[in-house]
Amino acid sequence: MWTDPIIEELYSLRKDMVAKFNYDSQALWEYYQQQQKLQNCPLVSRPPQYCHPLSLTPTTTGESANFLSHR
Repeated sequence: MWTDPIIEELYSLRKDMVAKFNYDSQALWEYYQQQQKLQNCPLVSRPPQYCHPLSLTPTTTGESANFLSHR
């Protein structure tokens, strides 16, 4: 199987970074938040977009949802 050296390097960097914080996701998140404040450059500059949950209830005509009727 072919491996991409750039991807392998990214995996290695990620592995080193999480090991630095003892695999604690909260500590890693706080580190990135601190870095964001120090650099005065937000990592995410737009508000999150939420999707509406898919309704699985029958429609007003009594038919089931369209994607379920193809079984």
